[in-house]
Amino acid sequence: MSSHAVVDNYAAKLARNRLGLWLFLISDSFLFVGLFVTRVVLLGANRPELNQVLGFVVTVLLLFSSFFMNRAEVEMAHGNRPAFLRNTFITMALGVLFLAGVVGGGLGILIGGLATMAPGRRDEVVSLGVKSIVSGTLATCLLGAIVGILE
Repeated sequence: MSSHAVVDNYAAKLARNRLGLWLFLISDSFLFVGLFVTRVVLLGANRPELNQVLGFVVTVLLLFSSFFMNRAEVEMAHGNRPAFLRNTFITMALGVLFLAGVVGGGLGILIGGLATMAPGRRDEVVSLGVKSIVSGTLATCLLGAIVGILE
């Protein structure tokens, strides 16, 4: 295989990866717009109390995670496997912390907000809260699998 073919293969792979990223961003945007519209319609101008510190912490974790993932990609391009693995593991650890903060905080907001709107159905809201988080996670994983199949 010539070096020209490798460059063409990489260019095609890069184009597919970019397509996957755009598909993810568009689907994520639809999800958040839907959630935002639902929230505005159901709650109006009232705003529930949010934990600002938790929001700041998970945002910082996400930013650091993105930084280390970028470093891992750069190290992989330079063939530095130990640095690639180190940065990838740091990214994964930060991702787990991020998910713990988002799921814990998000589940509390979900249950608190919906239970306020339907106090008579609080038990049902609590039982469906975790299921909705799991189903959303599975839907995101399915989208990732579809993009992976396209590659």
